[in-house]
Amino acid sequence: MPNWSQLETIPHFVPRRITPRGRPMLLLKLAGTHTEIGRQRGHALGEDMRQFQDWLRHFILRVMEFPESKLDALATRLEKNLVHNAPWMLEEIHGMSEASDVPVRNILHANFYALIGDAMGNWCSSVAVRQSDQGPLLGQNLDIGPEDFHYVEEWRPTVRGARAVLRHMKVTMCRHECGINDAGLAVASSNLPASMQHEKPWDWNGTHFHFLPTFVLRNCASVAEAIEYLRGLPPTIPSSAGYQLNLLDASGNMAVVDKTNDRTVVRQCEPDLNFTSNCTLDDEFERWLLGAPNPDGRARVARVLREWKQLNGSRPTRKWLETLMRTDSGDGCLCRWSKSGYSRLGFIFSPTAGTMDISNGPPSQVTYERCTFTEEPGRMSS
Repeated sequence: MPNWSQLETIPHFVPRRITPRGRPMLLLKLAGTHTEIGRQRGHALGEDMRQFQDWLRHFILRVMEFPESKLDALATRLEKNLVHNAPWMLEEIHGMSEASDVPVRNILHANFYALIGDAMGNWCSSVAVRQSDQGPLLGQNLDIGPEDFHYVEEWRPTVRGARAVLRHMKVTMCRHECGINDAGLAVASSNLPASMQHEKPWDWNGTHFHFLPTFVLRNCASVAEAIEYLRGLPPTIPSSAGYQLNLLDASGNMAVVDKTNDRTVVRQCEPDLNFTSNCTLDDEFERWLLGAPNPDGRARVARVLREWKQLNGSRPTRKWLETLMRTDSGDGCLCRWSKSGYSRLGFIFSPTAGTMDISNGPPSQVTYERCTFTEEPGRMSS
């Protein structure tokens, strides 16, 4: 188990270019081959990437208590995983390393760090409505700690079949937890704990669960395509946790996908409402998780359903969704900022408008700013 007491002594990360809380988010517009995108990212964020290594090293060696003598062997296995599952992501990592002077080994560790320890899940929440006064909308709160690691990308690989994506990003990462692509498909997520499954072996050739939003948004144009794509992926790893994806497209199609190991469950919470909150509502899937309790997640489920019921059948508004995502008091509040959880970022995605609005945390106190796709992608800018 992670040595969480060591979080008290973790080095403080002072952002150089990416944006601290409460400020307009840094936006990078990256286009080209995956190698070129990696070089652009490494060049723009090199100072932040180099500084981040102190934080990451402490986290891996002191918090996760991973033996330093095994770091090289771990990186070798992680690189083989990407060769098997996402060679394009490995191209970005090598480009980032070349431009930033951060070793490939370290960037691999950063992108896979949830495999190094026991990823039991945090408190991320998402809520999707099929219709509002502004069409289909998807809200997401990322409860990933108070650190200032975050920025935004417009990502446009000039590779056949790869879609452009507006997305949240973390320094040194090639993956993201949520975003919207140029087809209007929006994806939000929550970790899905599986407390006993870590005792079972898992396949290093599987799909790292944290990569699922990245893979879906790069490759799919609709909810139907995303479901088919997810069902065809190798089993997710690690089996000590899984993912819930909240999918919404421009036609108002929606689904929640619970995915862990070789299990893929597609479900609908209410006819016009979906949500994720670190617990599954599928009884068979819950039993397979071997009794992983998440009373906090279930409290958030109850809060969402209670607020939905109070609409009395009327169409929700964008303001209703924003207010729900900003709730920071009472049972099941969706915005948290305490030692047991910190809602660092908030998002509202509009599939019909193709926009991503972001609150640079905590979302209950910081207004949303709008990000849109550029009409003529090309050079990196900020």
